Amino acid sequence: MKKSLILFAAAAFALASCGSKTEGNAEGGDSTNAEATEVAEAGDNYNDYPWDFPKSIDLEWEAGQYYLAPYTFYPKKVEEKKDLTREVMIFYNDTYSEVTDGKVNGKTPTSLCIPLPKGETAEKGDVVLTWWQSGSGMQRALVTDASSSDAPKTVYLDLNYKGDGTGFAEKFVDQLKPNSFKVLTNGELEPGAPVAYFEDGKWKEATCINVDGDKVLVLGFADHIYSTTKDKVKVIPLVPEYKVGDMVSVAVVDSYSDGYTVKKIDLSIGRVWVEKNGREDIKSIFEVSKAL
Repeated sequence: MKKSLILFAAAAFALASCGSKTEGNAEGGDSTNAEATEVAEAGDNYNDYPWDFPKSIDLEWEAGQYYLAPYTFYPKKVEEKKDLTREVMIFYNDTYSEVTDGKVNGKTPTSLCIPLPKGETAEKGDVVLTWWQSGSGMQRALVTDASSSDAPKTVYLDLNYKGDGTGFAEKFVDQLKPNSFKVLTNGELEPGAPVAYFEDGKWKEATCINVDGDKVLVLGFADHIYSTTKDKVKVIPLVPEYKVGDMVSVAVVDSYSDGYTVKKIDLSIGRVWVEKNGREDIKSIFEVSKAL
């Protein structure tokens, strides 16, 4: 997910939590009582995996391998018996040790984990799945220098780009650690791929987490996890299929909106300038699509 949305979601979550506690204290502890009631009502019927996707799937693992998962968020929310379909699930990097009872390192179901292969190499222009290595959280990045193919230099595509040097994507140009990334394949529905999935009459922006048969698990707006099916998913190309002057669909908040015109494309940084109703925006290549 875009890091700007990750930061926004985390902040919103924190503010919402603080707000409910303040309100609860003002009203004599109603908020605490409500949380206790929620947990009590869940009881033995609590669903610790509410998505229509296999909880445990087979993945290839090797000791010491990096992987991405909500390994801090998932177990905490399960312990608190929260409704996981409404909870923030930020994917961080961790190191694989073992799978026990379908959970990696005893924390997270394998279906919520994305292994990053050891020994991966990249070329200039590749898009890779990794994490923000001078920050935190899952990211896609564009390789700008592959002179060290196992530790390429990159610009992040999910961080905000402002075009004036003040955006996070402009400030943080990292050289990735060896074994810390996975090269994505253009047009392939795979973990880390940018996708649009159809729900409630709209094409919504998301990142593929895992695929099993006809079922697809995605990380959508505000870092919420959703399950869907292949017939409701379209992969957003890593190589743009549009040109300057074309009309395109653009991701706005959580969904794609039509009626935008491409004004400029800079593939060296993976950004697209679009305009609608006299307003210009700079978008990641993941946020623009010609046909949806």
